[in-house]
Amino acid sequence: MNKKAIYSILSTIVAMVVLSVSLVFAIGPRVSADSEVIETVPVGYLSINDGVLGDGSTGGAFTADGETWIQNHAKYRVEIPSYVTSIDDSAFYYCSGLTSITIPKSVTSIGNSAFYKCSGLTSITIPEGVTSIGDSAFSGCSGLTSITIPEGVTSIGGAAFAYCSGLKSITIPEGVTSIGSSAFFCCSGLTSITIPEGVTSIGNIAFYGCSGLTSITIPEGVTDICYCAFGYCSGLTSITIPEGVTSIGGHAFANCSGLKSITIPEGVTSIGYGTFSDCSDLTSITIPEGVTSIGENAFSRCSGLTSITIPEGVTSIGENAFEYCSGLTSIKIPETVTSIGGNAFSRCSGLTSITIPEGVTSIGENAFEYCDNLTEIIIHNPDLIDEPGLAEYKNSDIVRYEAPSEPEQPEPTEPEPTEPETPVEENIEVNNQNNGGLIWGIVGIAAGILIIAGIVDIIISIRAAYKN
Repeated sequence: MNKKAIYSILSTIVAMVVLSVSLVFAIGPRVSADSEVIETVPVGYLSINDGVLGDGSTGGAFTADGETWIQNHAKYRVEIPSYVTSIDDSAFYYCSGLTSITIPKSVTSIGNSAFYKCSGLTSITIPEGVTSIGDSAFSGCSGLTSITIPEGVTSIGGAAFAYCSGLKSITIPEGVTSIGSSAFFCCSGLTSITIPEGVTSIGNIAFYGCSGLTSITIPEGVTDICYCAFGYCSGLTSITIPEGVTSIGGHAFANCSGLKSITIPEGVTSIGYGTFSDCSDLTSITIPEGVTSIGENAFSRCSGLTSITIPEGVTSIGENAFEYCSGLTSIKIPETVTSIGGNAFSRCSGLTSITIPEGVTSIGENAFEYCDNLTEIIIHNPDLIDEPGLAEYKNSDIVRYEAPSEPEQPEPTEPEPTEPETPVEENIEVNNQNNGGLIWGIVGIAAGILIIAGIVDIIISIRAAYKN
């Protein structure tokens, strides 16, 4: 091959390389730029009938042509026209490409699952006319960092903001009276929330898994704290429960590992299943006099708890109630308790002594199992020695019977003698008698004077006659 042919081939290769590079610079950036363009969905592609956006089906906010349009756009935004009054159920269900939405003031209701798993949404403003937010309305909107709820809203539906892990703070308006079940479930980024005074009920699992919350104030109007309402709020260090609360549901504060102390209000009568289980940092708790039962697992795995006073009104201690409370060194069981559940104090390795009152008639299996440092169990009821809960200690000298001490009786005191009071009738009679004696005395004196006067007259008459 001659030099001329070689130069020709090399020239061709160089030209191709230059052309390729030119195409990369010319086309590449344009593709990238186009992919970042966020277009607004044409109004004609929105499914609107009689002021309702959506047809109730999944993703029903779009017409058939609209569905095709959004499939060709990775990201898009929606501007709802002003003649729309409500957003139907599931209207934007799983529309992960939706990055922003403008809701007009004409809208008064947002349906269930309306924006379910719209993970591309970062913020949203709900207009003033809206009065209710449906169940799961914004559930799974993980990119949502802020939301404004208007004053007109009175109820927040179940799971309305569940799994909104990017949500950091939220203000619930004063008009809201109820917070639905799972309303803020697993909002792990939530660090603060204000619950207004008008709220009277907090639903099941309402704030479950809100691990970023450090403190919360429950308003005075709340009477019930439902099941698992604040479960797994591991960052929660303090909580104020108002006096009006009469019921605390099972697992209400379970796994609140940062909670250090809590005061249960006087109106509460029972502590439910697992209410404070796994609150490992809890060092003190005040149980009010009105409580009559401590439920299963109520304080299990509260390893930081060193002592607890059970009030006199409690009649039953449930199964596993204090299991794994390894820091517990002393506990007093009141005279009113009649039953102790199985594993109630199992693995309380810090306990050294416990006294079981006379009124206890049953002790469940393994009630004191693996209490390795327990050296003394004093029973005041001799029949308890055959109870399943004491089986492992039956042949040891750890269990011993002591007759219950008699309550001290106060020494009788002699009453000081007092003069009997004279009845009024007797006083009157005595006075009458005294007055009668006085009268007769005066009469006697007067008669005596008359007799003496008569004698004197006789003597004077005799002497006059003698002189004559």
